[in-house]
Amino acid sequence: KLTFLRLFTQISTTMHRPDIISAFESEISSIFDCIQCTTLLSLKFLCHHILLSRLPFIGLPLQSLETLELAMPMTPEMMAECISKTPSLVNFQLTDLDDVSAGPQLHADPLQESYLLRLTPFSSSSTDPSSPPPTPWWPNLQNIRVLSRLMSPYAYRYASVFTTKTLTAFIKTRSDSDYVPRLRSCDILFRRRPAFTADELGVLRELKKGRGLKLRLNGARCPSVWEFGPDSPETGLVEPQNVSKLSDMECVFGTDVLI
Repeated sequence: KLTFLRLFTQISTTMHRPDIISAFESEISSIFDCIQCTTLLSLKFLCHHILLSRLPFIGLPLQSLETLELAMPMTPEMMAECISKTPSLVNFQLTDLDDVSAGPQLHADPLQESYLLRLTPFSSSSTDPSSPPPTPWWPNLQNIRVLSRLMSPYAYRYASVFTTKTLTAFIKTRSDSDYVPRLRSCDILFRRRPAFTADELGVLRELKKGRGLKLRLNGARCPSVWEFGPDSPETGLVEPQNVSKLSDMECVFGTDVLI
């Protein structure tokens, strides 16, 4: 089991310097180079400002990894790499942190529509009803948490790249499938509140109430005064609200609870 924690404050200007970031990446790489193990069951990695793709993450023995917890900026390409290299994963948690030094040029949401479709078990298309359907990505997945943190005044403008229909199908199929372990918990914090249909909300509420699925879907809020940016001519300088976080599903401007 490997846990790596390296925290920096958001207001730290030194971590925005390329020379400091490069030196820090070299430091982490040297630590990874010293690790020798044949099996890794749990990996927890928290680091602001550094993309996982800049680290020798894939060099670790990940085939038997059961728990992966990441809190850092994540690109869609690195998300796909994580999925492909961790076939035995049971528990996945991603806190996708926007690098505040990047300004409005934020990276795309790492959980793409195509990835969510591949994580969804398919119905068997065979004429033999006893034939199992194709194996989805992460066939042993039972707990998933994806928290898109609102750390920048620009982040709320970016909606999730997957549809509510695809997400609902993923949660429902994973909770009902007889071919893969059933989903036990699913927590998702959206950068913006998604527009679920009444039918989709009904399906999800039934899974939570009738099936005992631990399900939380929250959408981040953002004050309307920030619609044109934090310092527009119409508003002047706007200070973020100081909202106390009640849980890890809370954002700096508050949260709308969907499920």
